[in-house]
Amino acid sequence: MVAKADPGGINKAGAPKSVNYSIEAWGFVHGRYDSKRKALGWTVAIGGVIVLFVVAWLLTQFAGTNAHEVQPQQWYRAAQMSERQLTDYIHKHEIKTVLRLIGTDDGNTESYQSDTNATQKTGARLVVTKLPTSRLPHRSELASLFQALDRLAANPAERPVLVHCKHGADRTGLVTVIWLHDYQGVSFEEARGHLAFLPYGHFALGHKLDEFIGMYEDFRKDNPRVSMKQWVRDHYFIERDGRNNRAWYQ
Repeated sequence: MVAKADPGGINKAGAPKSVNYSIEAWGFVHGRYDSKRKALGWTVAIGGVIVLFVVAWLLTQFAGTNAHEVQPQQWYRAAQMSERQLTDYIHKHEIKTVLRLIGTDDGNTESYQSDTNATQKTGARLVVTKLPTSRLPHRSELASLFQALDRLAANPAERPVLVHCKHGADRTGLVTVIWLHDYQGVSFEEARGHLAFLPYGHFALGHKLDEFIGMYEDFRKDNPRVSMKQWVRDHYFIERDGRNNRAWYQ
């Protein structure tokens, strides 16, 4: 639509003869104003996604039990539970072994006692194989873990297993990867998915356990048939300062 520029006859001097009101003539719609709106929209969308991820991580880390069934009647994973929660969970899933990846002293004394009480009430076996979160695991710590996993694999009567650490995301995820890959024949790529942000809450950025997994991944590029246990036994020699690497258990 084209209309007169000054239908009332007010601005005579310098006024254009007509004004084009068609959308095509509005250069700013597809110009800088439209670009600003698009940029704002993308900023809001990206910010919303980040907020959702942060909320999901907080919920998995600090709310609930982060419990998941990995293999029905065989393998379960979770965060640290209260004595009542653990007792109920053991009864519900007929758990025979609780594999605890947290220590037993200092700030962990209370949770260890809680695990002890729950397993004693239910008749489940409590196994402690402490793993770290802020450094690479020592060879001796991994040897203790593999010894426990070997026993679980060789004795079906000691399963189902519930494995847990504090939040059920990092150490628990690593041990689940090892169990599935080394003992259940699951491909490493599929097993690796149990160290994931969703639904488990594992945040990989800069995490030492991801560095450990990465070391194994680098090795298996040329040695795809070597299990994680074999790799640790024959090629991984990180140990506590001042402690010699001990012979692998028999």
